Amino acid sequence: MRNVNRFGRPVAACVAALSLAFAAASCGKNTSEFDAAAATPSAAPVKAVVASPHGSEALPAPPAWTIRGTLEIAPELQGKVKPTDVVYVTARVPGERMPIAVARVPEPAFPVEYVLDPSHGMGSSADPAAGLEVSAHLSRSGTAGPAQPGDLTGNHDGPVQPGATNVTITIDTEI
Repeated sequence: MRNVNRFGRPVAACVAALSLAFAAASCGKNTSEFDAAAATPSAAPVKAVVASPHGSEALPAPPAWTIRGTLEIAPELQGKVKPTDVVYVTARVPGERMPIAVARVPEPAFPVEYVLDPSHGMGSSADPAAGLEVSAHLSRSGTAGPAQPGDLTGNHDGPVQPGATNVTITIDTEI
């Protein structure tokens, strides 16, 4: 007699399926004991690598970059900001349509500090080394799409180099 459950399915297959489901559901959760172990000093520093699509060789990780700054609102537009508005700060390679990073700021209280970095990425492989166009869009609807009538926008003058700090953007235009 085979070892089957009340639905006629092999018990070993059910246990395996449940184990996989549990592992998938708990992936990344309750790892504090592992994080503590990873935080202990080791003899050799660990280098970040990106897996190569051509096999087991490793490529160096792309350089990290950040842009830090402040969002301001033009005095004549201050009375138009509502608590339900959302600001999107974007960085684009000049001439490109798709941003390489977008930071979302709900319920903005100006001035607002912001940070853009690869964690805000849009999956672009563009190289920000030549500088980036940085802009802000205050969305009335809360969506990140193109600006709609009534939305407010602003741009930083000129390209911003990765690693720049104190990059001020003044939201000064109503669409």
